[in-house]
Amino acid sequence: MLLAWVAISPPAAGADPATAARITGVEQVSDRWQKISVYSSSMDKVIVNDVFRAPRNAAAPTLYLLNGIDGGLDNKGWFGLTDIPGFFGDKTVNVVSPIGGEFSYYTDWIADDPVLGRNKWQTYLTRELPPVLDRELGSNGRNAIGGLSMSGGAALDLAIQAPGLYRAAGSYSGCPATSQGKQYTQTVLSVLGGGSNATNMWGPQGSPEWTAHDPSMNAAKLQGVAVYAAASQGAVGAVDNLPAGFPTPVGGQLIEGITLDCTQQFADAATAAGVPITLVIRPEGAHTWGLFDSELRESWNTVIGPALGTA
Repeated sequence: MLLAWVAISPPAAGADPATAARITGVEQVSDRWQKISVYSSSMDKVIVNDVFRAPRNAAAPTLYLLNGIDGGLDNKGWFGLTDIPGFFGDKTVNVVSPIGGEFSYYTDWIADDPVLGRNKWQTYLTRELPPVLDRELGSNGRNAIGGLSMSGGAALDLAIQAPGLYRAAGSYSGCPATSQGKQYTQTVLSVLGGGSNATNMWGPQGSPEWTAHDPSMNAAKLQGVAVYAAASQGAVGAVDNLPAGFPTPVGGQLIEGITLDCTQQFADAATAAGVPITLVIRPEGAHTWGLFDSELRESWNTVIGPALGTA
């Protein structure tokens, strides 16, 4: 059921994105689940955000969940492939998941891309969206962020780039090491999978932007943030929740092996920097939504919920 759509005019050139962003429409999906559309001045487009609101009359914190490499399009995201209302229904928290950002690593690209266009996701997620939703949801200003696969490292990077914005951050089978060796190659290939050029994202290999956005190279900046990082050894198991007769997801096993290396590299860097994190390495999980959902739930119970002061 569509509740309301509000037309807006684009802000004047040079307007501060944080003040120019605004809600353009709200679609009611169910009692507490809404699709809230927000105009992004930095990208000059409207972005739809799945929002599961906290119980009424609750000044609650907000958990931002980033989608994977397909950006959650065609309902292939947190709200389409996991039971967000079922798990968070009895918890005092707003859950927000932007739709879009496919192949973008949810960062600000240094150049427009012929395929993906203008990507200013860091600006949107850290400066535009939070104040708009804080007003709309009546939140208490406490935030956390999590991401899966492509966006796992991105969630940690955003916590680094916006100090003080997030009390907790979680990487679910992500790659929080992106600037060197095979991790650099994997990042370039991931962007190339969407027909785009990673040079438009952070420049050529060795550019300062690559280092600046690599969580494993900046782990010390996460001091004071409650961090959860998880991956698995790639074996298919009950956690994957695959239908009977479903073929073994060989590609997922390979990808999970890559994320395991990345996650361990980040964890080692955090330990060396004196930053405490919760590291979980599971024997089973083949880079499936069953695994991501299980990691999210565990992170909430052990790290994110306590950091936000709720349950």
